[in-house]
Amino acid sequence: MFVGHPLADLARPSISREAYAEANTLDPAKTWITLMPGSRVKEVSMNLPTMLEAAAMLGPVHEFLLPVAPTLGQSFLET
Repeated sequence: MFVGHPLADLARPSISREAYAEANTLDPAKTWITLMPGSRVKEVSMNLPTMLEAAAMLGPVHEFLLPVAPTLGQSFLET
């Protein structure tokens, strides 16, 4: 039986928020929100528009990150 959360035992980050922000061109003063619409073309096509609408409602006080799954081809990204 497992009690707890598997991420609770991970080591703390070895880089400061400010250093991470600088290395990744992020604003350390803003809240970072990652949008994760999926890894397949169909699910991204279905989920991302709604996620972008929600992001727009939250406004510019947040910074949004959109990691891209390697399963999405370059042609999909260019559309």
